[in-house]
Amino acid sequence: MTVNLPGIDESTLKVNVEDHTLNISVKTEKTTEESNGDNDNYSRKERFVGEFNRIMSLPGEVDAAKMKTDYKNGVLTITLPQK
Repeated sequence: MTVNLPGIDESTLKVNVEDHTLNISVKTEKTTEESNGDNDNYSRKERFVGEFNRIMSLPGEVDAAKMKTDYKNGVLTITLPQK
């Protein structure tokens, strides 16, 4: 299974399997700052905090202990072997 999750901090990524259900959750936080340069007559700061949660039913039994995840270039790949 692959899931597109561009720009996330991998340390906030959680993947677990319980009772034929796969749960993927991510918390995101992004801060941007802008000013007009040397004068500092104005500045602007924005902060975005969000959460992504996806729950999927699995078609059969899987061995959760052997689950493998790999996150590269904004793509999460999950491998779930069958029991």
